[in-house]
Amino acid sequence: MTLFYGTFQSLIHNDTSLSDIQKFHYLISSLQGDAADVIDSLDTSAQNYTTAWTILRESLRIKEHVSALFNLPQVERESVTCLRQLLNHLKHL
Repeated sequence: MTLFYGTFQSLIHNDTSLSDIQKFHYLISSLQGDAADVIDSLDTSAQNYTTAWTILRESLRIKEHVSALFNLPQVERESVTCLRQLLNHLKHL
């Protein structure tokens, strides 16, 4: 995952002394661009913090998978070896 995700999770998300509404405010203030847009439609409430966190995690996973698909090595020629290498890359996504 990303540096932001790991840092936010360790400093805010896992901090049991913070309420969910506090965590949500920290989350909203930390996001910008597409990440902020993903949860923009959610009301700021304690109940929606978990929803927002889940949506962001899933969005990040999807983005990482799509990026990995677009960065697969090209098959230079039709051969068992080249196809096997492509298959190995796909298995590690």
